Amino acid sequence: GTQAAVRSRLHPSRGPFCRPFCPSGVRFRILVRGARAGRPCGPVMPTADASGRPLPILPQGARVCVVGAGSVGVYAAKACAEVGWEPTVYEAAGSLGGVWRAGQHWGSLTTNSSWRMMELGDFPFPFTPSGPFPTRSEIVRYVEAYAKHFDVERRIRFHTRVLSVEPTAPDAPQTTQWRVTTGAAGAGEGAPPPRAEIYDAVMCCNGQYDTPALPRALTPPHSDGFTGEVLHSHAFGSGERCAGKHVVVVGLGNSALDVALECVGHGAASVTVACRNGAHLLPVSTPAGAPRDEQLLSRFFEYRAPTMYKQYCFFAPVKRVSDAFVKAGMPAAGAATPHPIHQRISNVKQWKRWLALLAGAAPPVRFQPSSIAAVGPGRRVLHSDGTTAEADVVVGCTGYQLHFPFLPDAVLDAATVEYALPPSKEGAGGRTVRSLCLYKRVLHPVYPTMAFCSQLATLGNEAAVGELQARWFAHLLTDASAPSRPTVEAVAAGAADLRTKLLTSKPLVPGFLSYVKYCDALAADIGALPPTASAALATGDLRLAWQLVAGPVVPAQYRLISSDATVAATARRLVSTPTTIPPSKL
Repeated sequence: GTQAAVRSRLHPSRGPFCRPFCPSGVRFRILVRGARAGRPCGPVMPTADASGRPLPILPQGARVCVVGAGSVGVYAAKACAEVGWEPTVYEAAGSLGGVWRAGQHWGSLTTNSSWRMMELGDFPFPFTPSGPFPTRSEIVRYVEAYAKHFDVERRIRFHTRVLSVEPTAPDAPQTTQWRVTTGAAGAGEGAPPPRAEIYDAVMCCNGQYDTPALPRALTPPHSDGFTGEVLHSHAFGSGERCAGKHVVVVGLGNSALDVALECVGHGAASVTVACRNGAHLLPVSTPAGAPRDEQLLSRFFEYRAPTMYKQYCFFAPVKRVSDAFVKAGMPAAGAATPHPIHQRISNVKQWKRWLALLAGAAPPVRFQPSSIAAVGPGRRVLHSDGTTAEADVVVGCTGYQLHFPFLPDAVLDAATVEYALPPSKEGAGGRTVRSLCLYKRVLHPVYPTMAFCSQLATLGNEAAVGELQARWFAHLLTDASAPSRPTVEAVAAGAADLRTKLLTSKPLVPGFLSYVKYCDALAADIGALPPTASAALATGDLRLAWQLVAGPVVPAQYRLISSDATVAATARRLVSTPTTIPPSKL
């Protein structure tokens, strides 16, 4: 009766602001956590019933291995500690921050997401960012402050590389523990021997941007005859290395556009962007400088806005920017690829600067509408359309590989799928894509005590999604009474459905998903879905009601429902009265 009363109050059925701005079937649940007994050895399997085998339960004190101390790894460790687990974070580098650390990317790098979309609900930015889009160093500073505030630092083992993660009982995947073998990162002779420890669960938070992928023509031995420099954007560092040089940038993603501008800004003799296919170029800010993600990622826009209004809000800015690039030589998006629109989006950060450069009489950047067929001998670069050019530096902005070298083949193969992309009109194609097939993009389909966080792509912030995924995983394996808790069979079926979908559609970006819908679905499972506008209006909080309807779905919305009154109050303030930052100059 109590559940029915709460559900009725929070989800009335009448009025334009009283309809639930959430997917069908999503409702609040009252979760009652019972006291846990002393910690047994390994996961505990609840009693099976007619609906299928339940997932295991990890008690308080369970040991959890977190691989990687990037932002998501730090968030995951905190989520584990929040439910009483004992996480240990392994990081090969000497500091946290992952790809945002100094030396990993160019110094001028900023985020694609606005700072409000990156700020977690239980930890506001302890400083005011320099602009709506934080810099690389500001993200590192935020993660360091987060780790210190929640006492995650003491749980991190720096300079330690995970060598292998193996199930102790592969024939009993629901109850198996994990043997994690680690060693000193970068150590030569005299290093201590590898060390093996047993953990109850494993969270893979080693990121998507660790192992660069380069076209075959740019890898040895095919590039051996090239006397210039070939590198991936992961090792680019700064445009200073390209001063006075002729540069070819391969690709048309976010990094390619950043790298091209870096080279121009540091006085490169020429910059050519080689791109086989075009893209829909979405400027990250409005002409007034407001973050565009805060406009597009609202529940009104996702669930209630008319289709024509959505198309206008998206395509009007895309067309303005993309037309200027097409005029400068970029292939029109869709001209040579069968992939749908959402699979061919690139974010343009400094779009005003780009338009100014391309409008000049002699633009410093030219576009070559073809891929790289070969490099060498000498400084020669051969494009797939038969044209040639001379280059001193070739930068591959060609993405990253799915890479979990510490997992046995049997474990990884059970959670992945491979398919070949359809060919483009210029004859290229057949590139193999490998993707994870997980239950709700988190849970291993065979081993329910293994999670993968932030292995996805979205218009929102992936790190914030990873934090919610970690909370979802921790909730799933601690609350046996949750009505949304799937069975072992449901987990396997959900992953199988995703596998079938990917093999049928063969997407260019298999991990792409709707930020709002996905986060709402995860939050609903753990009782963290924010109240509807009607519930906020019932309390007299007009600002909160408005933000829940038309405001951006910031991570703080998923902390509004919390057993911690301080956390809930902080989240309420972050959602309803956001801090103002000067408009972006991008």
